[in-house]
Amino acid sequence: MKKATATARKTPVKPVPSKPAARSAPAKRASKAATRKVTPRQALASTRKLLEQKQAHDRETQPWQLLDPHHTPAADPGFQSNEAADKAVELHAAESRMKAIQGSSGTQDRRNQGKRDNR
Repeated sequence: MKKATATARKTPVKPVPSKPAARSAPAKRASKAATRKVTPRQALASTRKLLEQKQAHDRETQPWQLLDPHHTPAADPGFQSNEAADKAVELHAAESRMKAIQGSSGTQDRRNQGKRDNR
């Protein structure tokens, strides 16, 4: 048995992986400017500024339109004339004043079919 213990001692001992060393320096504290909170007024101002930038970008001519010398810029979206606007208002009013449909058309047909069957 002494031999077994002697061979066990001869086997190389693998080093145990050490745990990562703790931070030697303490974490730096954030500066006051980094921790300062944004007020609602500042958020609104920055949002308005971003919106103005976006609208200005949208009004610019697109790069692919600059390549075509015969290209005319697209008209503003919306009605092309006052008559078209008036017609759209009239159509909307007529559609919104339509009689309500009582159930689906399939439901009405089934009722009418039932009446015919009972005659």
